[in-house]
Order: sequence, then C-alpha cells, then structure tokens
Amino acid sequence: MHPRNFPQLPADKGNHFAYGCVIALAGAVVASLIGCDPRSGAALSAITAGIVKEALDYWTWGGGVDALDAVATAAGAVPVVAGYCLAVGWQ
Repeated sequence: MHPRNFPQLPADKGNHFAYGCVIALAGAVVASLIGCDPRSGAALSAITAGIVKEALDYWTWGGGVDALDAVATAAGAVPVVAGYCLAVGWQ
C-alpha cells in the first residue's frame, strides 16, 4: 500500500504567500494606527499588493502574468485576519 502524496505548493507561490502575510500584517498595523479595522487593512493591502505586483510584471518587466501569484499574495491576509480574530475575539 502506498502512502498518499499530498500536493506541494510551488516555491514561487509560497514566496508570494509569505510576502502577502508580511504586507497584510503591515496593512493591519497601519489601519489600526489610523483608526480603521485591521482586518480590512490586512485584506486590502494584500489584495492590492498581489494585483500591483502582477501589473508591474506585465508593464515593467514584460514578464508573464500569473493570476495565481496574485491569489497567493492575497491569501497571505488569511492568517493575519484569523490571528487577529483569535486574539480579540470573533466580532
């Protein structure tokens, strides 16, 4: 009997996710400092970063645009938002 092989996340998508987490955390901190909801700040900053990065790939470097890269960057907000909700309660 063979063990099941779980799908692996490509290194590029992992990098996008990690940077998305950092950007989301920064967005949450800034949103908190200016009196906005940190969850919204985290989500908006990660989504914006993912879209802007892919737009720069297309316009500046002439590289291929990968929508899944933008999704992976935006997904970096998920652990930040979840961590915030766990820390302050599900409001």
